[in-house]
Amino acid sequence: DLRILLPRGLEIVGAVVSSSGDTAATKNDATRAGDFAFGLQQELGLAANSGSDGITVIAALAVESLSTNESVMCYSQYDGSRLQLLEEEIVQEWPWRDTCLLRCQLQLSMPLYLPSIVTLAEYEEQVIGSVDSIISNLKSSRAVFLFERQGETVLIHASDKPNAKAVAADVQQIPSESTLSSLQGSILQPAENQIPVPMKLILMIRPSCSKTSSPFMQYLPAKSLVELHLLRMSLDVLCLAPSHLSAADATTLLVVPALCDQLIVMCKMANKNATHNPKKGIASQTGFAIGRPMLRVANALTLASLESRSNHSAGGKRLLDVHIGLPASTVAGGCQSLIAGSYEYYHYLQDRFDDNGWGCAYRSLQTIISWFRLQHYTSITVPTHREIQECLVEIGDKEGSFIGSQEWIGAIELSFVLDKLLGVTSKILSVRSGAEMPSKGRELALHFRTQGTPVMIGGGVLAYTLLGVDFNELTGEIMFLILDPHYTGGEDLKSIRNGGWCGWKGTITTNGQQFFLANKFYNLLLPQRPITV
Repeated sequence: DLRILLPRGLEIVGAVVSSSGDTAATKNDATRAGDFAFGLQQELGLAANSGSDGITVIAALAVESLSTNESVMCYSQYDGSRLQLLEEEIVQEWPWRDTCLLRCQLQLSMPLYLPSIVTLAEYEEQVIGSVDSIISNLKSSRAVFLFERQGETVLIHASDKPNAKAVAADVQQIPSESTLSSLQGSILQPAENQIPVPMKLILMIRPSCSKTSSPFMQYLPAKSLVELHLLRMSLDVLCLAPSHLSAADATTLLVVPALCDQLIVMCKMANKNATHNPKKGIASQTGFAIGRPMLRVANALTLASLESRSNHSAGGKRLLDVHIGLPASTVAGGCQSLIAGSYEYYHYLQDRFDDNGWGCAYRSLQTIISWFRLQHYTSITVPTHREIQECLVEIGDKEGSFIGSQEWIGAIELSFVLDKLLGVTSKILSVRSGAEMPSKGRELALHFRTQGTPVMIGGGVLAYTLLGVDFNELTGEIMFLILDPHYTGGEDLKSIRNGGWCGWKGTITTNGQQFFLANKFYNLLLPQRPITV
């Protein structure tokens, strides 16, 4: 991390505490300590810029004398064999004496293909994979460096086999062994005690020139919708290189490693920022799904909201979650899959509006929209019958005469309204006969486990709201948790439960009648949770 803050080619060896009594001895201790430190790095293969690669390493050591309590800075150069202490007059001219500053800037846009609900591990895996790919390209023969000088551009290849066809015709190509001092040419030398202007490098990654290469497609199956995200990074490195070093060696030994180091550090920061993202970070710690609105201010629980839930009412107007506390179904060995979240019970004759005999699908739609409201996916008010009709006319599904009428609507119309008002998509399941309803048990169980939204069932002239299923996969036996909008009484929970207006229903009722009629076809509306919140 410290190396990122320094020009490449400049090494900080460390701090030395000396027990010597004079400055000369203290500096001598510093030199010995530096020799040992560099030698140890060489033995362990940790030296970033070893002198054996032809680079003279400039080292800085902070030295504190225990006897005099004085601190001094020692500057040395390391040529691969020993550390040589620099004299004071040389230090004054250092580091611009016999060196060249190189600067390379690079703008990156890394594509990340992430599911809408992404774990931190998946995010980190893609970021690391993208960074590794870029580092591989930087170290390959496809990397081309362009040096800008005095209004012209010269080409440097880090590889031994340059391909001049990969760059523009007006770019001058020079031998890779050309030294940095020859590239500097007529660049103005800095005045005394002034920093020279760095030589600017432009990096290009040329495409593969293989004649046998051909376009290809790759299919990546995903569990959910995948979105493209661009992770943008701006690299900016500065290198301090000896003037006698060849341009190719300078790019290979200094510039490329500096870019790679900066990329790795930025990759770590990107992953760290992902964990500190308020939504992602809290969600990863609590186990919340990122795609669901669980951390909004509107989700805060108040004493009033808790009290209304305990009274099974919403603001004293409509009953809330009337299925809670019902007796269990009679399916042996079944597995219950139920609605996830709260809803309001809408039924006939509410709000002093007489829709008896034609408004059951409207009431089922109102129950569904109330679920999206109470889960904070939307803040719109639950629409009235007239507003639902106006919506269908607005999108062109119905004629103007439909507004104010008592015409029935079905699952298809409900899907149109949900899409228009909430932006919610829906799936439609169809069965040719009520007798085939048990065949949809597995699909309905999956819906309630993954989506948890209320389901509207429409068949003939009747509509119901489905709150869950109890399904035995081995025997196929199933019961449906039905919320019946045809109830015409008051908001009395006991009357609703005793009258069977909310309860478990089989295909055949307790009095031997068919609940789902065999001579009617049915459409089931399965609203889908929004995946981006």
